[in-house]
Amino acid sequence: MDFNYVFWADVPASRQSYYANPNAKSAYKDATTDELTALQSGAVVETRGLWSSQIGQSIPQIKSALVAAFTVYQGHITNDNPVPYYGTYYDGSAWTNVVVA
Repeated sequence: MDFNYVFWADVPASRQSYYANPNAKSAYKDATTDELTALQSGAVVETRGLWSSQIGQSIPQIKSALVAAFTVYQGHITNDNPVPYYGTYYDGSAWTNVVVA
């Protein structure tokens, strides 16, 4: 059996502006106004997918597997910084380092 899922992960405050998208929409049709605002501001980032359960897998096992997958996704958003040095520049004589935590 296949299940569509949507994960919402919290984005570290220092990186929210890089995830912000005022036109963001959710794949979850029942997202509230507050949830959409969080997606648009970059406070939350969304991913979606299709989970294919294994033959004989119970609903509690599927739920547990999805929680484990979400935990990996949240860890990725928290720990893998895609913009660590965004804004670093050279002015012709010296480098100015900008670090995004």
